[in-house]
Amino acid sequence: MKNIFIVIAGGIILLSACGKVTNDVVEIELACTINTFEAPVHAISKSVGNSGRLYVGLENGSIVKMEGDKRHVYSGGDKRIIYDIWEHNKDSLFIGTRDGGLKLITLKNDSCVKSEDFNIESKDLNYSVYSIAEDSINRILYFGTSNGLFKMDLKNNPGLVMLERVELGDKKQDGIHKVLFRDSTLYVAGDPGLFISKSPSRFFNPIKGVRVNNVILDNDTIYALTQNSIVKIDNPYQTNDSVYKTIASGEFYSYSKTPDNEEWLLSGRNVFLKKKGITYKHKLPSGITPSSKQVGLMDNDFYYIAYRELLLAFPLRQNTQGLASSVIAVSDRTGGDDRIYFITSDFKLHKYRFDNTSKDKYNSEPMGQLKGLNVHDEIVKFIHTGSNVFFLATKKNLYKIKGNTAECIVDFNKMDNDNDFSALYFSPDEQKLYIGTRRYLGSIACGSGRKVPSEYTIESIADMDTTDLYVVDISGRDDGIYVATLNKGLFQKTGKQGKFEKIWHSEKYGSTYGLAITGKEDLLLNTSEGIIYNDDIKTLSFLDKADIKAIYRVHEDNSSDGIFILYYHGIHYQGLTHSLIEKRVSPFPLFSDIAFSKACIAVKGESCVLGSRLGLFLFDQSALSPITIQEEKDYTTLYIFIMGLLLLIGGAVIYCFYIKKKKQQYRSNKLIEYMDEVNALKSQVSLLVKKEDREALLMKFDDLIGKLLLRKQGEYISGIFVREMKENVNELRTEFFKKALTLNEYIEMSLEEVAQRIEIMKNLPKIEKEEQENLLEEIIEYQKRISVDAEYKTIKHINSLKQKLLILERDLADNMVSCRNRMDGMTTADIEKGLAEVEQRIKNIMSLPKIRTNELEKSLKKIIEDKDKIRTDIEYQTTTQIDKLKEKLLKLENGLADCIAPYSQTFYEQYAAVGHEEKIKSLKEKVDGRQSSRMVKKGCDDFVNAYSQLRKLSFMQKKRSDIRFYAAVLYFIPDIKASTICASLGLQGKQKINNIQKFKNCARKCIEELYKQEPVMREDKIIGLLYSRLGGDKKSDDTSSLSNNAPKSDND
Repeated sequence: MKNIFIVIAGGIILLSACGKVTNDVVEIELACTINTFEAPVHAISKSVGNSGRLYVGLENGSIVKMEGDKRHVYSGGDKRIIYDIWEHNKDSLFIGTRDGGLKLITLKNDSCVKSEDFNIESKDLNYSVYSIAEDSINRILYFGTSNGLFKMDLKNNPGLVMLERVELGDKKQDGIHKVLFRDSTLYVAGDPGLFISKSPSRFFNPIKGVRVNNVILDNDTIYALTQNSIVKIDNPYQTNDSVYKTIASGEFYSYSKTPDNEEWLLSGRNVFLKKKGITYKHKLPSGITPSSKQVGLMDNDFYYIAYRELLLAFPLRQNTQGLASSVIAVSDRTGGDDRIYFITSDFKLHKYRFDNTSKDKYNSEPMGQLKGLNVHDEIVKFIHTGSNVFFLATKKNLYKIKGNTAECIVDFNKMDNDNDFSALYFSPDEQKLYIGTRRYLGSIACGSGRKVPSEYTIESIADMDTTDLYVVDISGRDDGIYVATLNKGLFQKTGKQGKFEKIWHSEKYGSTYGLAITGKEDLLLNTSEGIIYNDDIKTLSFLDKADIKAIYRVHEDNSSDGIFILYYHGIHYQGLTHSLIEKRVSPFPLFSDIAFSKACIAVKGESCVLGSRLGLFLFDQSALSPITIQEEKDYTTLYIFIMGLLLLIGGAVIYCFYIKKKKQQYRSNKLIEYMDEVNALKSQVSLLVKKEDREALLMKFDDLIGKLLLRKQGEYISGIFVREMKENVNELRTEFFKKALTLNEYIEMSLEEVAQRIEIMKNLPKIEKEEQENLLEEIIEYQKRISVDAEYKTIKHINSLKQKLLILERDLADNMVSCRNRMDGMTTADIEKGLAEVEQRIKNIMSLPKIRTNELEKSLKKIIEDKDKIRTDIEYQTTTQIDKLKEKLLKLENGLADCIAPYSQTFYEQYAAVGHEEKIKSLKEKVDGRQSSRMVKKGCDDFVNAYSQLRKLSFMQKKRSDIRFYAAVLYFIPDIKASTICASLGLQGKQKINNIQKFKNCARKCIEELYKQEPVMREDKIIGLLYSRLGGDKKSDDTSSLSNNAPKSDND
């Protein structure tokens, strides 16, 4: 159960995390206005006296003055790059140029009429001016140049032609890239660092020895742009305590913050906007011009960027949500309802309620996706007629929307291609939708239960030619419906059954573009001559013309007189008073960074809701507040989460059952493995344990086998039981190895057996062949040498002696009448015992997981056939036949030594260790004799083939072409050096020697890892010898340890 809970908890965390993953940087195309020039832009400067005026300096020396949509181009002279521009007054400009110094140009009638140059000491005009700042109180201009900081006193030196140097302490003055003057403080950024001065005689130096390209002030906070970061400076006026904190890493050319703490950054190829914890990136593929100086500027509405031949103006208000927050249409309020409706670019309908006291003042409500709406051209008007019914007009189509499904009821593309929709108005009293077009005025009855006809009714206008009428606006109040036309005047209809009559003629004020009716019997027209205001429908008064798109009335009777003026960029609320009208005031637009649409405004009292591609806003005469566009609740995510959770729980349950079954299978296999090992060890007891210890040890083996058999038949195997059995097997294995014969004991016992068999040979009546007699004498001599010579007391020589004796016995078998009772008086019971031993050893081999070659499999099959023949045929029940069988079995076991090792550890490891020193000595002779690398490698191959247990080491399993394989074998040679190994294998270079030396450490660690995984391998003498020669703690290179010490377990 614990595993299930862990898996479920992990899955829940994962599913929850998937919904919260956000990118640190989101790539997006920010909204911007693009201005194109004839040469790359190098400087941007704002007018001091006119916030709507902007100066742009170009690479070809031209200066562009921009005011709204107007441009004037002036020549700065010499066609030199312009780095900065400072408006001295409305008729003159200071300009900083590249390698042309400071210039003062005088403007008149939109042209440059005069230019003055200013020198610096020892340079004349051969210097560049990067930045200009003014102390307006003391009338001092400061200049950052390629040769340091300079100033000009405008009030004391009117005829000055040479600038005065300003010393920055003892700092060497090179490039000064930016100068600022604010609140009686001078800020200087340049190659020597950042300097701040509140008095001409003292400069503080908060950043020393680091190039500063720009300095930015945000209220009282100072930011510096270095070559690789933007830093915020604390304690700038403390000589020793100035601390600056990095807020952005990388090379940036401009940095600005808005009052809402949104950050704008300019790098070489990107514009970044940091907003609400997310960074939005707008790419500049071509990259800015690196040599430009004043390339970024922020005012109240825009962040300006110099980008090659372009000036990009990014509105400070950006829509970072895409189509879901781009508003394309807003409906008027219907009657006294506070609700309005709007549509976003993804064709979703939303609702907003005017309610100043509600907590949802700045939140909207989603109403779902609109189906069937296909808008490709400009939207003229969006109208709500009640009961969830809407009408939307584009230039060519009129849609009716009901139940979030849109139906196109008029399509001018099909019926009247030269006509356009131009106005819509819904009259709640008449329950009628008035439709204005280029050619005529129409209406649709929208009463309760009525269906929209396929064609609408054309309203009649008294005594007027309606040809090319061009209705521009329709509005209404209690005294009737008003229709404004482009050039045919203003019309009014009174009463439901009345007709439209002209009440104003257009001759006096030109073309009409819009209409506004206040709640107090006032009329206003937006005309080509400006806004026309009439308070008693007799006297006309004019406001100055402006860049006006539309005007909108204040609906409520209890509101003060006023109108909303919608500009092409920005909006303004204007109260209507006689003093204002008499002064002929032209209101200045607010929020000119936003392009509003005539189809995206709804008014209530002295506030209105505005829609744009940047979002939805609430305007209350002064402030513009964003309204959050709520997304429709999508239960798909919740459904997916629940389904995922259910699948996760089901999967977790199945997985846990699978794991449980797998564990049971693993534990069962472990018990089988323990059983096989115990049986293998038990079969060796009679061979390798002394007679006095055999009975007690066999009883312990039988007891453990009984426990294993009993639990193998049970339904559940616990991990505790498996661990307990492992401990019991380890203890029994340790006890077995402790009581097993040592090498000397085994050799002595074997010599006694050989002596008995030789004695029997001698007692035979006659040896007929001379060869047999000579072989007997050789065997006797061999036996004596083994008995007296320590070098011959090895398993190799013992087995060789037994082999020779067995060959002689076979040759004499036909003449040995007493063969059935040979040597030590063997009886039928002894024959049975020998067969039992053979059968057990065959059983051990059969229990191995795999027999590696076909030849070994054939040998095993032949052994089994011979064993069965001996058991069934009395003629074959002789010691000679049994010895032959054992000889074959021994060869097979030797071929499977690496597989049998866990079952007969002591005997076979000792057998494999015999003669290792001779093989190592042979290898050393090949190396010392500088034999070819081919011969050395062949010797290594032969060595590993002789000791198959070495294949347990991973580096011994590599392909023979791997140099590490041969290096590992050569490390058996005592005190061999890595350089010697490289030389013997034909390798050269220090890198090869270092690699061999590193491999030595890796090989030692590999053996240590094998010891951890298989503790029994600690008793392997060959691996232990290699470990010792590789620098391990275990000493295994002494031959006597193989001859005089019995194997020991970990518990010894």
